Amino acid sequence: MSGDDDQPYHDFDGKLRVEKYNGRKWRARASIGETGNYKYKYQSLKTNDRKEAIGIAKRWYVTIENKVNAGETVFEKSISDIAKDWLESFSKEVSLGKQTNNMLTVYKTTIGAHISEYFKDTPISKINSDAITKYFDWELEKEKRPSQKSLAWYSLTLKKLFEYAVQKGLIRTAPSFKTPSINEDPTNRSAFDPNEWAKIASYLPEWIKLSKNLQQKNMRVTMQHLIHILYNTGMRTSDITHLKWSDYNEFNQDNKIRCSFLCRGKSTGKGKVNLHTTIGELDTIVWMNSWKSYVRTYQPNDLIFPNKLLGRSLSDCFKELVEYLGLYIDKENKTRPLYSLRHTYATVMLAKEGVDIHTIAKNMGTNVKNIEQTYGHLSVNELTTKLGGRSVATGNSGTLGLINPAVGDDNVLVLRKKK
Repeated sequence: MSGDDDQPYHDFDGKLRVEKYNGRKWRARASIGETGNYKYKYQSLKTNDRKEAIGIAKRWYVTIENKVNAGETVFEKSISDIAKDWLESFSKEVSLGKQTNNMLTVYKTTIGAHISEYFKDTPISKINSDAITKYFDWELEKEKRPSQKSLAWYSLTLKKLFEYAVQKGLIRTAPSFKTPSINEDPTNRSAFDPNEWAKIASYLPEWIKLSKNLQQKNMRVTMQHLIHILYNTGMRTSDITHLKWSDYNEFNQDNKIRCSFLCRGKSTGKGKVNLHTTIGELDTIVWMNSWKSYVRTYQPNDLIFPNKLLGRSLSDCFKELVEYLGLYIDKENKTRPLYSLRHTYATVMLAKEGVDIHTIAKNMGTNVKNIEQTYGHLSVNELTTKLGGRSVATGNSGTLGLINPAVGDDNVLVLRKKK
């Protein structure tokens, strides 16, 4: 289309504007508020036809205007915004003696270090039961798992925020959810043994070839690299999702090219992040070079693994893979999320000859106490048992010595056995 068919349309004294967005489909813009102090609300009209777009836009604007006249909210608030408003309301109750200051402190901590940390600017209306389940999964995948009491506090705080949102007319109903029950045994961390890891690694190329479209292929190629790098570094999932190319470094050590990552994923809960450097096992640089070939172009401040290549959460992608392979639940009926690759790394490294616990703790961005609490009760024999009867005391890094990536002619990564 060209000429008049592409011209913007105005109505309702200029408060409604219908325009082409990025030269493609039409969108509407409503000016809300007093002249000179407008706020803008946008709506995609999902059509290329100008006449159809104008009709849709007018009906949308009338709906918006009716809500404004009725005193209803037309701008969606994020859960973080609602938490801020609710805490202000709770503070007033504290000043009136209706609530305690201790309760206020607990709620502030829960919101700042947990709920807002995860949901960030997600609109309250977009948070449903599934989203809350994923939030609790995120909590349970942390190295320092929350206690049952802590989970109960997180659950109570979420319920208070949703009740407040319903009272203010921001949502119609609060989503239903249950507080997860956990085994509070600090050693309850499930890893993959070498045979299970080999099963995952060898199936990844086939998983990629079975992709139904380009988006799914990008997701699976991304996961292939991400899984291997997590396995060879012991990074947290929150570490790897925050990595930028400027955080990646290559260096020469003992005539071998090694690589390191500046990790920033562990939050202290006070707006600060504990930085630490992680050195990858030898195969890490092979996978990083392969990933460079796949993404081709990138800038220093670009994320190494951008979300747009995944299309959905890392946890969901990994769960889909290991469920298909029958590896999501272990022999002790424990689930194995993506974080289990970190436990696999720790278990393998602890069984290696000549690697002390302080080095492992430093490389994983944790402390010796956490390592000892989680794995220190295991003897070398027990570690070997966890590794499926295979000892790695001879110096095997746990990469199995079988797998290297190579980009095929169709730009789908395949695995090649070493000769």
